[in-house]
Amino acid sequence: MKNFFNAIGVADMEKVHSAMIAWILDDENDPSISSKTTIASSQFATFPIKCRSDLLCILFGLQPTKQFNSIKTYVEWNDIDIMIKTVDTQGAEDVWVIENKLKSQEHMSMVSAEEKNRWNTSTDTIWQTEKYEHIIDDYIIDNSYSNVTTHFTLLSLSGDKAKSPSSKWGSCTYSDLSNFLKGQNLSANVLIGEYSNSISRIIDELNNFLKTTKPCSYTHVFNKLKKSQKDLTQTQISQDERFIVENGLETIFQKQYLANNIVPLLSQFITSNVRYDERNGVAMFVVPICSIGDYELNIEFQGGTFKVGINHKDYLQRSSSQYTKFLYDPNSNVNKMFKRLSNNTWRIASAKNLQKGTAKPRISLDKNIAKRGKASSWFLAKSDVFINIYGEAHKIAKSIQSNIQTIP
Repeated sequence: MKNFFNAIGVADMEKVHSAMIAWILDDENDPSISSKTTIASSQFATFPIKCRSDLLCILFGLQPTKQFNSIKTYVEWNDIDIMIKTVDTQGAEDVWVIENKLKSQEHMSMVSAEEKNRWNTSTDTIWQTEKYEHIIDDYIIDNSYSNVTTHFTLLSLSGDKAKSPSSKWGSCTYSDLSNFLKGQNLSANVLIGEYSNSISRIIDELNNFLKTTKPCSYTHVFNKLKKSQKDLTQTQISQDERFIVENGLETIFQKQYLANNIVPLLSQFITSNVRYDERNGVAMFVVPICSIGDYELNIEFQGGTFKVGINHKDYLQRSSSQYTKFLYDPNSNVNKMFKRLSNNTWRIASAKNLQKGTAKPRISLDKNIAKRGKASSWFLAKSDVFINIYGEAHKIAKSIQSNIQTIP
């Protein structure tokens, strides 16, 4: 019989996972604590308080674990995925924040004029995790709490790091959660047992995908089907990739493929932190080379195309109205340099469609390794292809770095 959570198609729905994790942790569902509970069977009850205390500490990397007298959870509280309040056995109060990124990437969040003033920031956007720190600080001040300890963790498949500039955030993985649940006796708890099996399936499928010796059996993972094409009875699709595609996990699996199978090949060139992101559902990695004022020189790879380019640091939030002259003026020094470096295989890609407002503040040299008309075929390339082309990209980037000090 099909797993309940998989049957209703929630493998990629972060809100459902957040709600389930909060349900497991909350006192309300522990009949030994809650006087309000109507739970009549342990099949639909959560764990005793000691067990839930251990799980909470595991998710936040807290060792040795603490024990609590009370655990209260809130889902989607002020846009925070899970906010938790606890009182430990000594009476101390703690506030815990879980940002859940099973499928999506952390993004920038708008800041209102009032928030900018209150939080002493000059930018219109900040990272989600940084914003949540401010929200929790406001909550503690507004409620006149004293001696409250705060904890922050980013939950993801691969242990992603929070993009907040502070050092407050830890990270944990769905494997941490899965391993804990597997260590419990779930024979009498149907709901948690089904959930445990569901996330185990996601992790197992990811591990199988990363270890495959036949990447061609995962064509549709690298080349996402349109929603109108997802009637799998009408589409030729391998059994290996069916679960991934049915549950909309293609992008996060692509990202892990890049992190585990491609970027390690390039370690001789990469000395800075690699960023993993996605655009239009296609995963990418970005290697920053240097900052040039408000711009960044970097090397990117996405969907079979290598790019050596200069982007505005707010590239994704900006449009043609924020363009500076060098990006589209063919007589600018930057454009001239990129044209000198271009050749038959590295082609210049600069601002286009300015009048339509769809262009973005970037200029780059691009080289495609995918077969013509088959953007998803890049993953079949041999390792020396990636090494050689990235070596070319690295050489180009270093040439640009040595010749550009400022952007006019």
